[in-house]
Amino acid sequence: MSLLKLVHRNLWRHPVRTCLTFGFSALALFLFVFLTSVVTTLDAATKAAATNRIAVQSAASLYVYMPESYRPKIEQVPGVESTCPWVWFGGYYQDPSNFFAQFAVDLPTHLGQYPEVEVDAAQQKDLLADRQGCLVGDELAEKFGWKVGDKIPILSNIYTVEKGKAWEFTLRATYHSRKPNIDNKTMFFHWDYLKEMRKALRAQGFEAGGQDVGVWMTKVKDGYDPEAVIAAIDALFEAGPQRTRTQTEAAFQAQFASMLGNVPTFLGWIGGAVLFAIFFSVMNTAGMAGRERSRDAGILKALGFKDRLAGGMLLLESMAVVGVGGVTGAVLAWAAAPRFRDQFAQFLPNYFVGTPTLLLGIAIALFIGLAGGIFPAARLTRLRTVAVLRQEA
Repeated sequence: MSLLKLVHRNLWRHPVRTCLTFGFSALALFLFVFLTSVVTTLDAATKAAATNRIAVQSAASLYVYMPESYRPKIEQVPGVESTCPWVWFGGYYQDPSNFFAQFAVDLPTHLGQYPEVEVDAAQQKDLLADRQGCLVGDELAEKFGWKVGDKIPILSNIYTVEKGKAWEFTLRATYHSRKPNIDNKTMFFHWDYLKEMRKALRAQGFEAGGQDVGVWMTKVKDGYDPEAVIAAIDALFEAGPQRTRTQTEAAFQAQFASMLGNVPTFLGWIGGAVLFAIFFSVMNTAGMAGRERSRDAGILKALGFKDRLAGGMLLLESMAVVGVGGVTGAVLAWAAAPRFRDQFAQFLPNYFVGTPTLLLGIAIALFIGLAGGIFPAARLTRLRTVAVLRQEA
């Protein structure tokens, strides 16, 4: 009988224990890879931010809007190349469960500020010519089966003139972002179209004037220091009517992660606790298997087999169950990334499992399988044949 066959038979001496250990290992590494990927996704969006874009928001809160009159003043600051309004629309498609991000922006300026956003030239021309035209990420269009030219009714929770009445947009172009700072599941539409909506709202007394723009995304000219431009903008509005807080795009992206508080750190602790638990579980399982194999090890040694054979078999069993189980869990977490990206589209639209995270998960799985089994295997190797056989007799 070959060594592998003997290992296989030993594994299925206790099928329930083997299956539970395999399943627990798979689940533990699945959770580890998933939790680690949440943190790396947040970090990637921050690191991908451009160094020549800055965000101007109210110093009071991101939810306090600024007057439209700020735009020409910001554009006059030395070092500013362009500035673009960003306004959250807060709508959904057909059903509240079909929620995704929509922003009103000055589309010509927006496209000029984001060279990483790829748009077909012919589609872009049609988009800029249509007041009701919108630009949609390719993943979002694929999710809902939208094609260029389709009418898209969006019900807004913020800009509502008549209950149940949708604002109608025409899909004129799709985009694909090459960097994670802009996801592919967002809709952008014309700022001028939003202003028309607001006129209707204000005519009915639903919205106050002077609260027009949530964020002014501003591009800095080449050769200018972004920090100097930031200081100049904030100094310009020091006396109001809304004081501003200007920061680099990376810092602006990071503040969304900071809204989660210590969640990223907490996720890291959970991942570490999971690995800690599985390590000692493996050691306990391997220890039980080692005690059960004491007599087998004594017989093998009495028959002339090398001392390390029994220990090597036990170590191989640990690697087979825990290592393969952990690798399976890590690969499943990688394969499930598109599904999680759909589920977390509102909060984490660019969720991904990076190759380094996957390889780290696989390496940890193999290491735990090795480390968890090595001490029981070493104990089995050091057993004295006579002492074991006498004890069993």
